[in-house]
Amino acid sequence: MNLAPTPQTVVLATDMSGRCDRALARAVQLSGTWRARLLVVHALEDDEAGQAAEAARRPPSWRQPESHEAAVAQRLRDDLAGEGITADVQTARGAPAAVVLEAARREQAQLVITGLAQDQPGVRRRVGTMADTLLRDPLDVPLLVVRARSSGPYRHVLVATDFSPASRAALATAAHWFKSAGLTLFHAFEVSASDPTGLGFGDESRAQTASRACEQMLAEMALGPEVTDRLHPVFEGGEAAALLPDHLRNSDVDLVVLGSNDRTSFMKKLLGSTTETLLHAIDCDVLVVRGGK
Repeated sequence: MNLAPTPQTVVLATDMSGRCDRALARAVQLSGTWRARLLVVHALEDDEAGQAAEAARRPPSWRQPESHEAAVAQRLRDDLAGEGITADVQTARGAPAAVVLEAARREQAQLVITGLAQDQPGVRRRVGTMADTLLRDPLDVPLLVVRARSSGPYRHVLVATDFSPASRAALATAAHWFKSAGLTLFHAFEVSASDPTGLGFGDESRAQTASRACEQMLAEMALGPEVTDRLHPVFEGGEAAALLPDHLRNSDVDLVVLGSNDRTSFMKKLLGSTTETLLHAIDCDVLVVRGGK
């Protein structure tokens, strides 16, 4: 399998609030590492645009008329320049997810980044809804949801797998994008009430079956020793949606990578009815990779 090329254009979705600072820091770190162009996108929603239009109708004597989009874009540029950040800026009116997706398509971005608040339930729902929309869209671009504060490059990346083409694409992306990180390949296999250990009663256990599937996948992907030497497989029996958060709480993983496409139910099994199930259950960042059809 060909490894995914590193992004040349990265899109960051921001609402210009402090809760997006972590996503901005991660976007700056990644775009700098990859020498990629960083594009910061902000959507002007109806309430914000309406307030600006009302103010423009009755401006004070010293204010020169200007478009609200231009004013917001200039504020973003000034804020970024003040932090020593080099980035392009785009603003547009509309629903945040739609604005971000349109920018990603137009600029042919290879990665979209957004943030997710950790301590404000109301904000969580709104930002989480945008993440849901971005994940459901057929745009074939990975989505990185940032939860944690950036302290340098990712050091330990976990790839959740069911050995499907989608999870193979996730592993290939993680291996190439994060060359210095340790890799954990996590697989949860189903167990029955009569066989809670997964040891089985046939010629081989479910754990052995998972190990064989993993070996076959790695052989077919031909990732090379530079990847396999830093890859640690973990196989556990039980529900992935419960096992994965528990594993993360007891490890130093700082990024989870998931594969997704319309032809697999793995994501649905893993995440539950909505993506917020996992996004709010763990404290580390999540990268969702589309592809592997």
